[in-house]
Amino acid sequence: MEQVVSRQPNAVYLNDLKSGQGALVTDALLAALPIFACLFNSMLGPLSVLLVFGSAVLTAWLRMEKLPTALARAWPIILIPAFALTSYLWSLDPGATARYGILFTITVASGVLMATCLDRRAVLIGVMLAYAAFVIAGFLVGDTKRDGTTGEVAFIGIAASKNMAGSSAAICVLLSIACMSLAHQIRSFGLLVTAIILMPLALYSLYMALSAGALIGGGAAVICLMMWITSQRLPRQARASILIIISIMVLAALATMELWLPLVFEFVITGSGKDAGLTGRVELWRKADQLIAQRPFLGQGFAAFWVQGNLDAEAIWREFFILNRTGFNFHNTAKEILVSLGWVGLVLFVTIGLIALGALIWRTMVRPDPARIFFCGWMVYWTLRTYFESMGMAQMYAETILTYAALTLGFARDDLPLTALEKAQLQARGAQANLS
Repeated sequence: MEQVVSRQPNAVYLNDLKSGQGALVTDALLAALPIFACLFNSMLGPLSVLLVFGSAVLTAWLRMEKLPTALARAWPIILIPAFALTSYLWSLDPGATARYGILFTITVASGVLMATCLDRRAVLIGVMLAYAAFVIAGFLVGDTKRDGTTGEVAFIGIAASKNMAGSSAAICVLLSIACMSLAHQIRSFGLLVTAIILMPLALYSLYMALSAGALIGGGAAVICLMMWITSQRLPRQARASILIIISIMVLAALATMELWLPLVFEFVITGSGKDAGLTGRVELWRKADQLIAQRPFLGQGFAAFWVQGNLDAEAIWREFFILNRTGFNFHNTAKEILVSLGWVGLVLFVTIGLIALGALIWRTMVRPDPARIFFCGWMVYWTLRTYFESMGMAQMYAETILTYAALTLGFARDDLPLTALEKAQLQARGAQANLS
């Protein structure tokens, strides 16, 4: 019988976007677009908000059949932006909380949809392409910048700061390694070449950015990433043993972070010729502690402190030479959340984050793949930087999207086809069971 095909061209094209090879290309573009928009935010301006929102709407529309499952699985993650928006009720600046809370919700939604509605292999490729464009553009036309506090001259590329430049380069290194593994798995020579070319550019940008947090976190994440990639071919029992050992080490490191991480941080920055006493974080943290003591339980309201006209914020901007009076924070994730959302918000964030991260690590142990391994490595990098940077609460920020994509991936449905290695392992177990 002759196959019936719709005579409406739009229907044919739409089917191509929803199935087969066309769906993988579409998923990669849908993942790349919001990351690209956030990375190039300083150039795109308000257009970046439209691109992130538009990509989220387009993802939901093209993958509408996955939305019910996505919402059912990702609801714990959604509680975080919901609580941030709810803080409008007690915010010192309700207008700022409502405005930035909506932007934060859109940013989180982008990460949630990325993890639940798109093929995670395509997500890995799309995110790498977006970061590759950013790093390469910075390498070709970027510039250096003298820090107003420390006086150091660092390479920032086209980023707004050396910390953003260094962090983007570190993430690019992780993406390159993960995509090399994926290229080997799917036999893609083009992807392998792209990842190999990107690696030295990312390493150069990371080194020249003089960002101690990116160097420390990136180095640790690379080690963990390589261990996870190497363990892919091991039996599940061996992976479980490695997971237990790594988990004990990570928990011990987190429990003692305040003892060893400042020493490592100081060693890195003094080793690069900088003065550790001029970082300014001690003064920032002291001010944050004063604000936390004023409203400890629910905080001042989401994004209610860093607003123009707030005398305390204006004084900090002036002290740290932040002339545009935007894009600054307390350089500590816990203190940033405590100021905005209080102890209730911090407990909510930590509880959901730990459960989601545990689920992601467990799923990666049971069925490892380059995308999950990258996001595990990203969370190692993310965790180590929380002591010195504000992570996971910025609006229209690429790293915020990656954070909530990683956390959501712990709950996301596993619908990737079996790899050749997995099929071989299943056949081997079946044959062993028959013999016994």
